[in-house]
Amino acid sequence: MTLKTEENIIGTQNDDSPDEVLNEMHIYSNELIDPDDPVNVLPVYQLERREKIKRGPFQPKLKCYPKVQFGKSYRSFKKDWFQEFSWLEYSVKLNKAFCFTCRMFNHSSGINVGHSEEAYTKIGFGNWKAALEKFRAHQCSKVHLNSTTSLANFINSKPIDIVLDDNREIALSQKEQQKLKNREVLKRLIDVTLCLGIGGRPFRGHDERDNSYHKGLFKDIIALLTKYDPVLKTHMESGPRNATYCSNLIQNDLIQSISHVIRRQFKDKINNEKVSIIADETSDIGHHEQLSVVIRYFDKIINCPVEHFVCMKRVLSVDAQSIFNVLSDVIKEYDIKWENIISMCFDGAASMSGCTSGVLAKF
Repeated sequence: MTLKTEENIIGTQNDDSPDEVLNEMHIYSNELIDPDDPVNVLPVYQLERREKIKRGPFQPKLKCYPKVQFGKSYRSFKKDWFQEFSWLEYSVKLNKAFCFTCRMFNHSSGINVGHSEEAYTKIGFGNWKAALEKFRAHQCSKVHLNSTTSLANFINSKPIDIVLDDNREIALSQKEQQKLKNREVLKRLIDVTLCLGIGGRPFRGHDERDNSYHKGLFKDIIALLTKYDPVLKTHMESGPRNATYCSNLIQNDLIQSISHVIRRQFKDKINNEKVSIIADETSDIGHHEQLSVVIRYFDKIINCPVEHFVCMKRVLSVDAQSIFNVLSDVIKEYDIKWENIISMCFDGAASMSGCTSGVLAKF
């Protein structure tokens, strides 16, 4: 038997023999091999294997196929066979036919399939003279039917990685929904904090137990809103008891967070602006010295000067150096450049306005 190409006819050994496969591989060694050509090794990894199954059998539609001499006539592979046998694939490298289904799911173990069935999975089928007869016989074989069933089950099933990804997506979706609910609850708690903070009202009461009548304004307002707000109602009644976000620690965190936002916005307003520092010191009811600081600047948006009370700092001593150190910390906290301080305003006390040793003299 000889193999006829467009250039010449090459003699080969018996059909379907390994030596013939090696000879033909050498013949086409200079050609570009398609990655899906059956001559290539099947993928081992699950994802690559699934992708190859999605692409299906390798069925190149060539204008002409290499002809093999059988007696006095020449026969070649026919592309029309692809329509009748959907599992059929063709190797351009070997000029052989293979069964895609049996290659992907080989059930030959324990079954006496013989040399003929191995031609569709390992060696390749090249007897074009009896191709239709052999293809139909293979299509009804036990090996092929078992492989077809395995292929159908594989396509309809989800791999474990996809199942895990689906479960992960569900878990992430539930987690994201819980995040949105928590943010809605937090919005209401922030509004209550702002309401009490703007009015300078106390947050906490003398007895914050659930059955107490003196829980404080923060918890009283939350309890009132819970009657009419479904978001808060669901959170307070169905949420975890250790995550109601109404404890004294959470209240302090909310106040501190709001303070950071206000200070950051104020720092942006006075950035590189000329400012005046107004400060005064006095004793509170506990006889602790407190220094209040006000910053005055010109607001270009409303086109008028504005005064902002920025802090009240406790001072351990009322001497000029201690007060100056506290003011320096405030100036540094708000990123105010010393050259942008155009004036200072204090009372007439010697420690504040003294021309030689007062705070004013240190600026």
